[in-house]
Amino acid sequence: MVVQVCNKGHLSQAANFTAAGFTSDCTSLQTLLTFTAQHGGSGVLVHCGAGVSRSASLCIAYLMRRFAWNAARARKHCQSRRSLVNPNDGFWRSLCAFEQVLGITDRSALIMHH
Repeated sequence: MVVQVCNKGHLSQAANFTAAGFTSDCTSLQTLLTFTAQHGGSGVLVHCGAGVSRSASLCIAYLMRRFAWNAARARKHCQSRRSLVNPNDGFWRSLCAFEQVLGITDRSALIMHH
């Protein structure tokens, strides 16, 4: 997955992250979100091969942290913008675990309902 920062319409900085970043302790996910947040005034482009699971999961995690939304609400929001969004089972479990890290009490179901 690649996260790129856009400054005045030009891609200026990029960071590559592997899918292994979504671990049960969420530390690498936090690293991804920190990188994204450090460029707050800039546009951030997140992309992967198909934009269905990996990059979508990062966007979902960002919304969870930014708005204190549970994973299901953040996924629904992303799907309203891009209907193909569908985190794989491993990413979904990591997003559900991230709810606990964030202190979100309204927990999502571990089994995704499409």
